[in-house]
Amino acid sequence: MVDDGSELDICQAVKDYPMINVIRQEQAGPNSARNNGFAQSIGEFLLFCDDDVELEPRFLEKMVQALISNPDKAYAYCGFKIDNEIVGMERFNPEKLRKKNYISGVSLIRRSKFPRFDVRIRRLQDWDLWLTMLKNGDQGIWVPEILFNTSSKNKPSISDDSNIDGWIYAYEVVIKKHGLSDPWHSLMRFYARIIYRMAPDGTRRGDLRKVIVASLRLARKEGIRSLFRLVWRR
Repeated sequence: MVDDGSELDICQAVKDYPMINVIRQEQAGPNSARNNGFAQSIGEFLLFCDDDVELEPRFLEKMVQALISNPDKAYAYCGFKIDNEIVGMERFNPEKLRKKNYISGVSLIRRSKFPRFDVRIRRLQDWDLWLTMLKNGDQGIWVPEILFNTSSKNKPSISDDSNIDGWIYAYEVVIKKHGLSDPWHSLMRFYARIIYRMAPDGTRRGDLRKVIVASLRLARKEGIRSLFRLVWRR
């Protein structure tokens, strides 16, 4: 367990679990914390699990079996629920992954394939990791089950996607780093200006479909010119 400069007494919280090793570091961000934990770990497989994740009892068993049965795959991922909404129930598709991330960072990774997290990336760290691995020729295998639950409502969070600057930063930095450029990403950058300013709470995780519906309703109500002026003024 890596304590990234928190004010909580982590050792006291885990005193009844003697097998947990607590690593303390000066606050350096989530990717630094994850890399630090990796450096001090052992074992063939890696699992990065934040404190707001609740794993199903057979999570590890099924994920390990998926990698054993598919020795050519670098990691195993599964579906999950976030605030009771099902996410990630999709087969691995490299082209789709280049357009958007649908794979959670709570995935089981082969140690030999893990390139470490890029400490310069402050948001969408998991998408950056999968794109880096994809460049290395490493792909994932989908476990078609819902194997963990989490929430976007827990604060503070290790990775804050709750503001417009974060989304604009993420899509510009990650897309530029991986050389991704197509109409989809131009559209995402445009709608990033809308997600946290005028769209309803249901879009808080960047669901593009909901954002489009919300913005079209606003355009119908206010007029398309008013919508564009509002977006760019903000």
